[in-house]
Amino acid sequence: MSDIYLKLVNTPMGKTAAQSLGLPSPVPLKRLKRADQPFIEGDVLVGAGNGGKAISTIGRVLGASAATLHHASGKTTLEDSSKAGNKAQALDVASGKETKFAALVFDATGLKGPEDLRALYDFFHPTIKKLGANARVVIVGQDPATCRKAPQAAAQQALEGFTRSVGKEVGKKGATANLLWMAPNSETQLESSLRFFLSARSAYVSGQVVRIGKATSAPTTNPVAPLTGKVALVTGASRGIGASIAETLSRDGATVIGLDIEPAMEELEKVTSAIKGKAWRVTLRRQTLPRRLQTLLKSILAGWILLFTTQVLPATKH
Repeated sequence: MSDIYLKLVNTPMGKTAAQSLGLPSPVPLKRLKRADQPFIEGDVLVGAGNGGKAISTIGRVLGASAATLHHASGKTTLEDSSKAGNKAQALDVASGKETKFAALVFDATGLKGPEDLRALYDFFHPTIKKLGANARVVIVGQDPATCRKAPQAAAQQALEGFTRSVGKEVGKKGATANLLWMAPNSETQLESSLRFFLSARSAYVSGQVVRIGKATSAPTTNPVAPLTGKVALVTGASRGIGASIAETLSRDGATVIGLDIEPAMEELEKVTSAIKGKAWRVTLRRQTLPRRLQTLLKSILAGWILLFTTQVLPATKH
């Protein structure tokens, strides 16, 4: 969809005309513009059902951001929301205060049965309509496969359908909704996923479920360049989507190797030179290529399977 159409339908006159004609009125997505851009800004409201295990981690991560942090209050089902830390200001969710939220984050790990889903309602019912454009909704729950009792597993499983429904409802605002299912005692692994799903990096990701497993220690990653130390191989990187992927991976810290056929080498070298990557030429000769690579490249060139493919590999020394 062209930028001209987006600009037109987001003017008062254009919006009225689009509605009259039954045309779509999409909201321009907020995308990552620079590597050091804060992962979340504006007013963010966090909440937790009683017994939530991730709320302190959520409060710590968001407390270190550029956002103005609030925690839900005014409901007995949301009392544990105050565990978000002293950087979060109490906000009565039923107060009617008009605040446009950049994100709503809810810790549902403490839900033990279907009756506890009331906390989910108490948090989202008065606040979901206050989401701003390109806002984020993130729900953190416990992986149902790790629940010991059936009522708890049922309550946690219900989060998936709820998240997908929210994603569908808020999508017209350019907003997203995603669910993080944690294994027990995996709070230390939560930060990188929270940062991603609350940032502009996830502009095209909504209604998804991510499982976070337990590890002995938290991964050490660079929040600004999370792919630092990785090598990315991008085929078809000389132009179009492949070139954009190469640029994005480089922006996020990866060393990029661009792969393309000989006639595209001049364009490929321009792309890889700009991102300080490397250009590799591939020659389609039966005697020089393994059979699987030959079949894959022929499929790519014919447009049968892929226009591009990416693979992130551990960094190696040459």
